[in-house]
Amino acid sequence: MPEVLPSIFERLKKNDASFYCLFAVLILSAAGGFVFSATVQSAIFVILLFFFCFIFIKKSFSDNGIYLALLPLLAVFFSYLGADFQVNARNASFGLINAFLVFFIMLHGGKKSKENTLMTLLFLGLWVSFFIFMQRFSGNPDIERSMSLNINIIAGFLLIVYPLAFGFVEKNKNPEAFLLLAFIIFAAVIFTKSRTAIVLIYAINIFYFIKLKDRRYVGIFFTVVSVIVFAGLIYAFFLKSEWKSFSERLIWWNAAWLMFKDYPVFGVGFGNYGALFSYYRPEPVLNTLFAHNVFLQLLAETGIFGIICFFTSFYVILKKILSSFKSKNADAAYMRSAAVSVIFFIAFNIVDYGFYLPACMIAFFVLCAFLCGSGESFQRKNHFALIIIVPALIAAYIAVRPAVAERYYEKGKMYASKKDYNEAKKRYLKALKYDGKNPEYFHQAADSSFKLYALGSRTEISYLDEAVEFELMAEKLFVHSAQIKAGLANLYNLKGDNENAAKYAAAAREADKFNHHYGIAKDTMP
Repeated sequence: MPEVLPSIFERLKKNDASFYCLFAVLILSAAGGFVFSATVQSAIFVILLFFFCFIFIKKSFSDNGIYLALLPLLAVFFSYLGADFQVNARNASFGLINAFLVFFIMLHGGKKSKENTLMTLLFLGLWVSFFIFMQRFSGNPDIERSMSLNINIIAGFLLIVYPLAFGFVEKNKNPEAFLLLAFIIFAAVIFTKSRTAIVLIYAINIFYFIKLKDRRYVGIFFTVVSVIVFAGLIYAFFLKSEWKSFSERLIWWNAAWLMFKDYPVFGVGFGNYGALFSYYRPEPVLNTLFAHNVFLQLLAETGIFGIICFFTSFYVILKKILSSFKSKNADAAYMRSAAVSVIFFIAFNIVDYGFYLPACMIAFFVLCAFLCGSGESFQRKNHFALIIIVPALIAAYIAVRPAVAERYYEKGKMYASKKDYNEAKKRYLKALKYDGKNPEYFHQAADSSFKLYALGSRTEISYLDEAVEFELMAEKLFVHSAQIKAGLANLYNLKGDNENAAKYAAAAREADKFNHHYGIAKDTMP
């Protein structure tokens, strides 16, 4: 492994600007956690947007058909217009916009830059693997929580980068070092205990064993991996008592279908499956943010129009990939490893949800762009393209505002934890100046007003009226929220307005039928 590092630094000197842009974005993606905050999402968007503008001004695609790949953004826009909880749909949409910006930037990268971007993804996989080992051996759950909501998210990222190690093995570039790197990532996937990822990663091993069985150490590698996998399967099938995940998935898929039936054309809003799941779940089951099937979730969130747009986009990309394979200009070993990554990642998302995580989505589109080969382009001969700077500045301004609001929101939560509810409320109201459609900020402002009412021996009725006003604003922005409706029921109960208290208690019960905490008006905020 030590002899690999000098060659890596030598390779870094030969890159173009697109590599360093993508390098910064990939590092920020992994360092910011797999579930991005608005701040990280905005920072990545601004970096990518201005680099995309730089490319757009200098070059133009000779094949304008590649812009059809952007059709999903149109579907996401229309799904946003009719969505409940629009802020959530907006935030999820930023992840997809960033991924497509990455796709176009990667298309314009040089050959060396593209290869080194693959290397960067692979070493990010190694870095993430060490986080998994630290969490497992230290017993510190904060490490896992700092990176994602669920460790299966990390399994999806490791799965998409894993085959890239075999591309470097096939190229005979320090094969022993890259086999060791592959084993480290494989071990990390085992530690995630994601059964889907483990089965798929073993299938990848079988593919590459057949392809590289004559290479030194590959047979030993495959034997060790096989022993570990089969030991794990014996444990999973014979010693593990609970197998609820498949039955839960059937309910999650059914909920997605119910959403689609209610909103068949444009869907419930991209990224809104988790927000509306409690309302649509047909029977008691563990709550979830994702349908665990990318196609059903896209159908629920973007409707028929969205499915047509996404499949058209993937068709355009696939056509470009096939053309790239036929041209034989790209390196076959790297192309094969990237293709295996994309195929198995899609298979993973038939029963899981890695695609929806911004870091994984960016990695997916990086590999798609690599497989597409070089974007055929020519130098622009006029400066008309400079006009793109104006909408880019507007877009950057719009993107930064939620990040500023999030900073005020976090400060509000800090003051609330110290029981300084006056200062907390001020910060939430400042957050609303920058992001006035966020129901969470209204809900927290209502909670602060209620706490001030409670601390004042419940004599300051103005605080209670203020809390009701804030909560009503939150309810308008997130109609399907059982929590907000329950909050209104409790506030009206305190005001002695039994009619509205009963109305919102019933609405809360309807919004989350299987949560027995809702449906009864209390004298506290939920």
